[in-house]
Amino acid sequence: MCAVRVLTAGVDIGGSHVSAGIVDPRGWNIVSRWYAPLGEARGPGDVAAAVAKVLSGCLGDFRDSASAVGAFQLSGVGIGVPALIRWPGCRVTVAPNLGWRDVDIQPILVSAITAARLPVSAERVLIENDANLAALGEWSAGAARGAKVAVCITLGTGIGGGIVVDGKVFRGAYGLAGEIGHLKVAPSGGSRGEPCGCGGKGCLEAVSSGSAIVRRAIEAGVPGIQREAGAKQVFDAARKGNAEAARIIREAGQYLGIGLAHVACVLDPDVIVLGGAMAAAWDAIVEPAIREMKTLLPVDAGVRVESAALGPDAGIIGGAALCFAPADLC
Repeated sequence: MCAVRVLTAGVDIGGSHVSAGIVDPRGWNIVSRWYAPLGEARGPGDVAAAVAKVLSGCLGDFRDSASAVGAFQLSGVGIGVPALIRWPGCRVTVAPNLGWRDVDIQPILVSAITAARLPVSAERVLIENDANLAALGEWSAGAARGAKVAVCITLGTGIGGGIVVDGKVFRGAYGLAGEIGHLKVAPSGGSRGEPCGCGGKGCLEAVSSGSAIVRRAIEAGVPGIQREAGAKQVFDAARKGNAEAARIIREAGQYLGIGLAHVACVLDPDVIVLGGAMAAAWDAIVEPAIREMKTLLPVDAGVRVESAALGPDAGIIGGAALCFAPADLC
C-alpha cells in the first residue's frame, strides 16, 4: 500500500491581494500556487471568500499537475493576516490596510473554506500575523534556518517584524511582540518627530520606511518624486548626486541602525534577517545601518544581519510550517 503524501498550505493576505501555495514539507517546496487580487470590498467575509478561492485554485492546479502522484492529505492551512492579533483568543484587534477592528476572523475563514468543500478540518485552519509567518518561513527554509533566536524585519512601505525562538513564533504575553516598526528611535519632538500611523511619534516606521523616505523627499523638494512611485526614486536621485536625497537616505539608515541595536540588545538573536523592497538597496541603507548598530552595541554580540532568502514566498512557507509548529495555535 502506498503511503499517503502529507501536504500543507500557506496563505498570505496582503493589502491588495491574496496569495496561496500548496507546500510539500519534506523540502518546503511550493508545488502549486495561486494569486487573486482583492477588490474594493475588503470586509472579513470578502477576504475569507478570496482565501477559499485561492486555495481551491491551488488544489485544482495540483491535482492536474504531474507531481500529484498517489493519494495525498492536506494536513492544515496556515493563514497570515496583516493585523495585530490578540492572544490568547486569536482575535484581530486591528488590520489597518483592510479596515478591520475587533474581528474574530478564524470562524469566518473556516466557514468559507468549509463552503468551498476544501479537504481540511476546521481545527487545522490556523491564523497568525503575516510578519510572524514570514519569520517562521525564513527560519524553516531561508536565511534564518535553524537559528536559536531569529528576528526577521520587513522593510517596505511600512516596517514589520517577527521573532522565532527555538522554532516557535514568539508572540509575547498578548500577541504584540515583534512590532519593530514602532520602536521609538527618534526624538518625539523636533524636526524628526514625524507622526506614525500608530498615533505616536519617532517610530522607526515613521523615519525609515519607504513611505517615510518618499514623504521626506517631497517635503525637502527633491525633484521628480511622486508619492505613489515608491522609495526607489529617492535612492536613484541620491545615486545621481542629489544632496537632499542622499541626506534623507543616510538619516533613514542611521535610525534603522538604532532600531537594529535595540533588537540586538533586548533579544540577543543569532541572526537578524532583512527583507522587503527597501532591503534591495542593501549598500545604500542596510550597510550603513549595520555600521550604526555595531557602534551602539555595548559588546560585539556576534549577531549576523542577512538578506531574506525567500522573498514573497516566506509567508506561504511560514503558513505551511505553522501546521507543524509547537502547540499554542488558534
